[in-house]
Amino acid sequence: MYVYILIRLSICFYHTLSLVWLSLPSKTKENFQKKLFPSGTGNFWFLDLLEVSYFYFNYNINNPVYHLFDYMAYRKFKGIEYPVPGVDTAINTLRPGARWDLSNTTFVGWEDDEGREPPTWEEIQAEIVREVDIYNYYLYERTREKEYPHIKDQLDMLYHDLKSGNLNNGTWIAAIDAVKDNNPKPEGPEPVL
Repeated sequence: MYVYILIRLSICFYHTLSLVWLSLPSKTKENFQKKLFPSGTGNFWFLDLLEVSYFYFNYNINNPVYHLFDYMAYRKFKGIEYPVPGVDTAINTLRPGARWDLSNTTFVGWEDDEGREPPTWEEIQAEIVREVDIYNYYLYERTREKEYPHIKDQLDMLYHDLKSGNLNNGTWIAAIDAVKDNNPKPEGPEPVL
């Protein structure tokens, strides 16, 4: 409970700080940066983050609902885009385009231009189960990606295989086949996305 309150207070503080930073004139921002990093070689990443975070959290300043979860996490593989499981992804799948804020399992803010009601917690849980099944199906793809040799090593293998005229059973084919054999594609049909 205390951790949750601390996180919410931190977000509010950071949000307020970003509002103050954005309201400053450009010349004031420049002077602040020069005083902070007199040599001119300072890294301003945290100042840029204030501006980016403001627009991320509030792309519509007149809208009272925080848009903390107005995006969906996807993974792309061979032209297939599948969701990364999560409450935010489930809600955005069930009610695309809705804007919302969630506290534990209760919607504390909900806006939907189409007038739809928020999904129930049971609907969200069922969608997460569906997303987990899809995500688990493509586990082989994520594992293969980690186990394939680095691209420079693959190019070196291909070069030597080309030079020796051994493309059908050379080192590159053997390395790729080993990864594919250790991480086979699941049997059965692909899940419906």
